[in-house]
Amino acid sequence: MHTGIIGHVWMPRTSEKMYFRTGVLFSQLDFDGEKKNYFKIPCQLEYIFPKGFLRPRVAYGLNFYMPSHRTVSFDIGANIKLSETFFLSATSDIEFNPTMMIVPKSMLSYSLKLGLFLNIK
Repeated sequence: MHTGIIGHVWMPRTSEKMYFRTGVLFSQLDFDGEKKNYFKIPCQLEYIFPKGFLRPRVAYGLNFYMPSHRTVSFDIGANIKLSETFFLSATSDIEFNPTMMIVPKSMLSYSLKLGLFLNIK
């Protein structure tokens, strides 16, 4: 289970629909009965459809784990508009070790995330 905060930095010079997605997530993972603490820092490019009640989104990039480990992540999800500033966010996240940045060598994890998306202007 992850807890933390994710930020979406708007990149208007690239496109009104593109964002840089980053943040810090804390996880406690259990490997062979031994629990270890990890911090995950995603660094991804994200496309969010800008209009409507349901706003699909897709992200791709790197995840950095502390202590040192790196994975590639592909996220797909949607934001559901609750008000002008609040959205319910649902995301499916696939992490893998790549052979050439985009081709999965081995699947590491699959997760579903639910949260609040706050649009700050």
